[in-house]
Order: sequence, then C-alpha cells, then structure tokens
Amino acid sequence: MTNSYVQENWLREMHVDKYPSEILSLTLNEATFHNETVPLAAVNFFFGNNGTGKTTLARSLKTGMGVAWNPERQPDDYTLHLYDRTFVEDNLRSSSQLAGVFTLDEQNIQVEDQIAQASKELDEQRTRRNKAKEQRDEKNQSLTTLTEKTAGTCWDKSTDIRTRFPATQEGKKKSKQRFFDEVLSQQTAKEHDLEDVGKLYSVAFDVEARTYPRLAALRDEIPDSDLLGKAITSSADTEYAQFVKTLGALGWIEQGHAAYATEARDTCPYCAQKLPENFEEQLAASIDDSYRADVTALKAFASDYQAVTSALLETPKSHQLADLKPGLDLAEYDTQLELLRVTVEANLKTLDAKIQQPATIVTLEPVQPVVEKINRLIGQANTQIDQHNTVVNNQRSQQQTCIQQVWEHLAFDLDETVTAYRRDKATLESEIAALDKEKAAADQRVHELELDIENLTKQTVNTAQTMITINKLLHDSGFEGFKLREKPSTPNVYEVIRANGEIADRLSEGERNFIAFLYFYFHLQGSLTNTGEIKDKIVIIDDPVSSMDTGALFIVAALIRELVNITLNNWGPPTGTSGRDHIKQIFVLTHNAYFFKEATYNRVSYYKHVSYYLVRKHNNVSSVLTCVRNRHDAPSLQENYSPVANAYATLWQEYKEVSSSTTLLNVMRRILEHYFLQLCGHDGANLRTHILEDHRDQFITVNDDGSQDLTDLRQAESILAYINHEMTGLGDDTFYIEHAADSETCRRVFHSIFNLMGQEQHYNMMMQQTTDFNAPSKPVGAQQTTIPSTQEEATQ
Repeated sequence: MTNSYVQENWLREMHVDKYPSEILSLTLNEATFHNETVPLAAVNFFFGNNGTGKTTLARSLKTGMGVAWNPERQPDDYTLHLYDRTFVEDNLRSSSQLAGVFTLDEQNIQVEDQIAQASKELDEQRTRRNKAKEQRDEKNQSLTTLTEKTAGTCWDKSTDIRTRFPATQEGKKKSKQRFFDEVLSQQTAKEHDLEDVGKLYSVAFDVEARTYPRLAALRDEIPDSDLLGKAITSSADTEYAQFVKTLGALGWIEQGHAAYATEARDTCPYCAQKLPENFEEQLAASIDDSYRADVTALKAFASDYQAVTSALLETPKSHQLADLKPGLDLAEYDTQLELLRVTVEANLKTLDAKIQQPATIVTLEPVQPVVEKINRLIGQANTQIDQHNTVVNNQRSQQQTCIQQVWEHLAFDLDETVTAYRRDKATLESEIAALDKEKAAADQRVHELELDIENLTKQTVNTAQTMITINKLLHDSGFEGFKLREKPSTPNVYEVIRANGEIADRLSEGERNFIAFLYFYFHLQGSLTNTGEIKDKIVIIDDPVSSMDTGALFIVAALIRELVNITLNNWGPPTGTSGRDHIKQIFVLTHNAYFFKEATYNRVSYYKHVSYYLVRKHNNVSSVLTCVRNRHDAPSLQENYSPVANAYATLWQEYKEVSSSTTLLNVMRRILEHYFLQLCGHDGANLRTHILEDHRDQFITVNDDGSQDLTDLRQAESILAYINHEMTGLGDDTFYIEHAADSETCRRVFHSIFNLMGQEQHYNMMMQQTTDFNAPSKPVGAQQTTIPSTQEEATQ
C-alpha cells in the first residue's frame, strides 16, 4: 500500500479535500468527548466557550491520545510545543526569573546557508531512512505472515499425529508457533513405523505399566528309532514257526498268549480250540533271541516317545497362560499346539500298531518342525515381552525416545513445507538485512548532519539580541514598567525589572501570561538549550490571552499570525517571515471572539491549508463542528467560514437542538441579552417591566373553575430574572438558573416574549434558518430600536 493511496483514502474517509499535514486527524474519547473524530489541516483555529472541551482537545494533541499521523511522517522527527496554563506555571514558577532563551535571530548569512544546505540533506537522509524503515517493516510483516501461514499449514497437516501422541506435544498443544518452532529445530527428519511408535508410546507414557514373565520354550529333542522302518520277525525254522511267519502274526499271537494264556486254560483265545499239549514249547521255539531283543527295544522306544510327547502336550494354550502380557498375537501359537497334539496322538497310534505287529513297517509324522515353529513363535512373543519390560524398567528414557521419534517423523512428513519456508525466509531475511544496512547508513549520516547543525546553531545563538527584542515587545505592548535583565553571574537566566530598578516580585495574571507567551514565542524561534534545536515543530496554543488587556491581546494575535505565516511557508512562497518553515502544523484554541478574529485575520480563504472549528457541548457531551460549507458561486466546491461570525446564529441552533431545561434557559438568556440588550438597546430592568408588568395578563391562563394558572408567568419571571445579571456578552461561561420547568413551557414563554416585543418575524426567521449561518437575514424593527440590517451585523 503506497503512502499516496493512504492519503487519498484518508481524504475520502474524512470527507474533506484539504492537503494532509503532519497530524491527519484526532479522535477524542476523553472527558465529555465520545468517539469524536476531527479532520485536521496545517493551520487549525478552534473557537468555543469555556468548559466545552478545548483544553481536553489541546492536551490530547500533546500526549498523542487519539492522534492519527500522516503515514509519510515520523513522529520522532518533531517536537510538540503546547502553550497552556501548565506551561505558564512550569516556566514562571517565580516571578523574579525567567529561564534562558536561545534564538536564531540575526544569524550570519553564510552560517544560515550552511544550515539550510545541511537541513536539506538531513531531510533527504531522513526520507531515505524512513523509506528503508518502512520497506524493512513491510518485509518483516511479510516474514511474520509467511511464518504464521506456514505454521498454520504444518499444524493442519499434523493433526492426526498430534492427536495420536498428545503426551509428546507438551508445551505445543495450543500454540501453532511453538509447534512450528519445534519442527524447525529438528536435526533429523526420519520416517518411523507409527505402529511401533504407538506400541512404545502406549507403555512409555502409561503410569500403570508393569513387567510380564517370559514364555517357556518347548523341549525340541524328539526320540526316534530305525526299528519303525524294520520288519521285526523271528528266524526260527520249526514247522509252527514257519506257519506263524507265513501268517505274519507272531507278534499278534505272542501278545494274545501273554494276555489270555492264564484265563484261556489251554484253549486258544481266538478260536476256542484246544491247544496242543506242547504249545508252549512250539511257541517258544518260534521266537528267537533277536526278535525278542527288537521287540523289547521297540517297546522301550514307544515308552520314551510317549513320555516326551506327553510332556509337550501339557504345554498350555494362550488362554491357559497365567499373567500373559496383553496385546500378544498367539493365534498361530495355538494353531501349532493343536497341530502338535494331533500329530503326537497319530504317532502314538502308529507306534501301538507297530508293537502289535512288529513285522509291519511304519513312519511317524514329523514332530520336530512343529516344535521348532512353536518355539520360534514363543521367541517372538518373548521378544515383545522383553521390549515391553525394557520400556517399563526405563520408562523416563523411553519417553524421550518416543518423543524424539514422533518429532523426527513429523519433520519427515512436513519436510517439503519446511524446505519451502526456509527458502522464502532466507530471501526475506536477505532483503531485510540489506534494508537494515541502508537504514544504518542513513542513521549515521543523519547523526552526522545533526551534529553539524548543532555546531552551526551554537554559532548563531545571541541571548543579548533576544533580551533586547523581548524588552522592545514589552514596551510596545504598553508594559513600560518592565524590562528583562540577565541575572548577574547566572547566564541565560533573566530577571523582570521594574521601572525603579527593583526586581519584580509580583506580577498580575495578565502580565505573567503575556511574558510567558513571549517566552514561548521565542522558544519556537530558537531553542531552550544551548545545544540547539534541530527538529521541526508542531505548535498548540490554548487560550493565550486570559486576563490580558486589549493592547497585549493585539500583540499576541500579531505574533500568532506570524507563526501561522511560518507554517504556511511549507505550502507556498514565503509570506514575509524570513522564509522560515520550521513550524509544520499549528493549532490555536480560544473562547475570546475578539482575539479569534485578530488571530485568524484574512485566513478564511486559505481553504486547502486552514480549517476553522466550533467546539460545542450539549447535554454534557462535547462535539467539534468543522466550519465548511458549499460556496455560493460554485456549489460543487467548499469553503471555510468563521464560527465567530455565526455565534448568534449558533445560539439559535442550540436552542432548536437542546433538550435539558437548565441548558435551554441559559441559551434563551444569552439570546435575549444579545438581541434585545446589546443590539436593540433595551435596558434589562425596563425589559422585565415591559414584559412582566405591562403584559402580565397574557401569561396567565384562567381555568374552568375560575382559578388562575400562573405557570407561564413564573417561567417568564425565571427567564427574565437573569437578564443583564452579568453583562459580559456571548463569550462567557454559562451559569445555572433555578426554577427550570419543562422545555416545552420554556419555549412557549420564550416565543411569547418575541411576540410581545414585536419581533415575531425575527423569531420566525431564526427558527427557519438552516446551518448556513452566513446567509443574509433582515429582522423587523421593533418600537424605536435600531435593528441590525443583516445577520452578519447582528453577530459582530
């Protein structure tokens, strides 16, 4: 946004087309002001009665409260000078001395040229510095915006992870910027398995986490025998042995005999036939020693196999395990245990069949791979248990590990966004550094030029000439009994000396105010310190002519006109004040109509650079009216008008707007005094007699029951009781009136007074008048009184 755009926007917002000066506007919210915004010009004249808020306005300008500066100006480049009652008290605490005054009067032309040349370069360097500062501030704002925007982007992209691992975000849960700073601080951007991180997080940050026992591994040594693949037979060659061998039933017969021989009692347990008497010999002869050995070995193997596998089958399934760590996936473990059971049971049946018929060849299902797989699953589970227990036993350090992994993963996820931010940030920082360097160079040059101007200024200080000038002004203003003299042995301190040579110890308020203003005036021309004044000035003058006589008032008004000329030198050719332009903006506030006219003489036409204002108060609320209207000769253009030239019409405007009875009575009293006493020449006592005695019956209403209603009469008495109470004119403060009836009754009685005095047409004219207070008007004459021919004459 360019400065020219800002100025144009300001002009549109304030509805004015004046040239913007140093302070563009003032928004008042102090005392009786309520959000009152006043557009300002280079030269500003304020008129208002005492108590309307002028002092509040002046002090707000001085303190900067509500002040809107021109964006092309730097407030630090100016000094604000306020003349008010406080200034008088601070600078004339003792009437016997006055602080030293240093001025630039009668400067050496060569030195003045040097100062002018240095001042011109100083302005250029300040402009260069301010421009660099403005551009740097814009770049800084861009950097701030970039950072905030990127932080917001990273915040939005990381929502899932931040929500999933909240304990790792301590101190950054509510602040996007702190979160972003932490992301930027990561040295490593690394992708982690979030499932693993989640497992670590669930234990590391679980205050109730504990350790769990490991699972026991299965015995993995399964017995084996080559007898399973061997047909175990007898080598005997008896007839019976050959018969049994042919049948392949030796084992079956042997087992049957062993099981049933006793109970069968020489009878075959299978066919119930009588056994031969030598059956035992034949059976024994059919079994040789080798067969017996193999069978015995086979049975021993079967017993050993059953013992080992029975132990394996006692391994508990997952639901049978005591104190099992939650979260382990043991479904496959259970599946393999079931497979082990089925395999072992099948093998035991196979072994039993082999024992029944040793001659058969059998093969056992492999158990070793199943056991090994189960042990691998147990090992995997134990690894998880060990990891869990390690985290529990080192919970604090594991929390840090988890936090680090989460932030490394965040840095990995946001790497593209962060990389773009670092690139753009580096570009902006480089530009900011260049602007800082340029500003520093301008600052250095400004400092050098200020020192040069300070040294040159010291050469132009002439306290003797200042004293002579002040004494001359005192003499010309009629204060012939006073002069200033430098205090002996105290440089730059002055004493006020009476005509008899004695030090003045008592000054009237008017004398004090006059001397203080002269002091203020020369302060503006030069400096109050012996180091010189190098900053441009903004001047605020609040009611400078309090208690002064007419001669002093005229001098002060003339000096203020000179200060106004100095201000206007900034906007056009010099106006006869040595071409000086060190005062950039001026504000003059007063309640004295005569002084206001003198100070503002011949400036109403300076529309672009000068503004007039009327400060008012209604119902204890102050407001400021900018005195601007459309020109009669060119309605599309505007012009200034003086509020003092419209004071009488303003009273009528207040009369039409005010609602408070007490305030309304004061306004009516001031209208009656000004019109009938000052302009028409009536005496206050005669006016009251004419109204209240000669026309008494016209204020009395007779009721239906014959009684008299004296309300209007009493109200007329209340209004006229204060007529000529204190003949001080329009500019005085108001005072309160007792017996204030309702506003409707007040206005009715007020209207009646004009009727009874033959001024009905004047009353109607003023009530119908618009805010164009300078429009001509011709009141009708009354009795033998001379009436002003125009409204403007009525207000002079």
